[in-house]
Amino acid sequence: MSQPRILVVDDTEENLNLLANFLEEWNAEVFRAVDGQTAIDLVQGHQPDLILLDIILPDLSGYEVCQYLKSQEDFKDIPIIFISALDTPLDKVKAFECGAVDYITKPFFTGEVIARIENQLKLKELRSQLLIQNQHLVQEINFRKQVEEEILNLLLKMQELNRLKSQFISIISHEFKTPLATIQLATDLLSHHQLSTERREERYQQIKSCIFYMNNLLESAIFTEDLNNKTIELELKTVEFTSFFQNIIDTFKSTLSDTQELITTIEETIQEIRIDTTLTRQIISNLISNAIKYSPKGGKILIDLSSEAQQIIFKIKDQGIGIPQDDPPQLFELFYRGSNISTIRGTGLGLAIVYRAVQLLQGDLQFTSTVGEGTEFVVKIPYSLPA
Repeated sequence: MSQPRILVVDDTEENLNLLANFLEEWNAEVFRAVDGQTAIDLVQGHQPDLILLDIILPDLSGYEVCQYLKSQEDFKDIPIIFISALDTPLDKVKAFECGAVDYITKPFFTGEVIARIENQLKLKELRSQLLIQNQHLVQEINFRKQVEEEILNLLLKMQELNRLKSQFISIISHEFKTPLATIQLATDLLSHHQLSTERREERYQQIKSCIFYMNNLLESAIFTEDLNNKTIELELKTVEFTSFFQNIIDTFKSTLSDTQELITTIEETIQEIRIDTTLTRQIISNLISNAIKYSPKGGKILIDLSSEAQQIIFKIKDQGIGIPQDDPPQLFELFYRGSNISTIRGTGLGLAIVYRAVQLLQGDLQFTSTVGEGTEFVVKIPYSLPA
């Protein structure tokens, strides 16, 4: 045990010196007080390990000093032993009610005082050790709970990933069947039948359209996997955006039906800007693809490109089936498809990709829609992103 710090409080100088001297010989560091206020001041300044406290003092009584110290958070755990000439049971009961841990009656025997002090100091040390052990135990419990929560979250994420992958494989496999069947039929006709030039061109266009669809599907699948694995990093490049935008639009012209029309408006003042071409292409391609796909009865698809306040703004408006009012909360979730799509082919990846790509580019995505009349998406992307 390290050298104990003991405060002795007694208004009789002879008793005070007697106690202090034999305690110092016992190798204690002793502080002396002849009244209650001095005792409180010494406790506040030195934080003793134990207090020997007389009851009869010239200002505050020992009871008052004890009650005050026990009411203070910083001092309430300091053991206080009353040492007094008062020896009635009521005096002792009152002392313990004030918070004392022991009571010694004067005249005292020094060996008894030392034994009582040692006992209380050992108890104090044991309480401190128990408190530390409890704190360590609480920390260990909290740590284990945290680990368990992390493991549980990881398992849930793995389950979700496995579910998404199974759903992903199922959807992609299903979506490949129709274009592959179309390609097989077209190649059979081209190989085994005498077709007119016009019919041969139709079959070639069918094959070309199916290959275009399958290629876009694969690109979406790979891109979705990268998004889920969080492996996508911004790669900013300086491009002539008008040409970049027009090239994307041109790839969709061969997929239009006879009743569909692409009408493009491009602001001429847009020049070279710094963007992530992969993410931007995914946004534009998926929105145009959806506008075409969900306009089965045809109509105009209006595509508008402009700029404002260091932002590229493109609007894509169709005259298609529209989006039901109940769909928007789930609209941008993976594999979610609108409640009014009927038999229209699709994977439910397009808008999920658009939403995540816009987020990565720190952009903004808004839409308005009326069922049976069409939908307009407005995307704003800043072109002053830091590298």
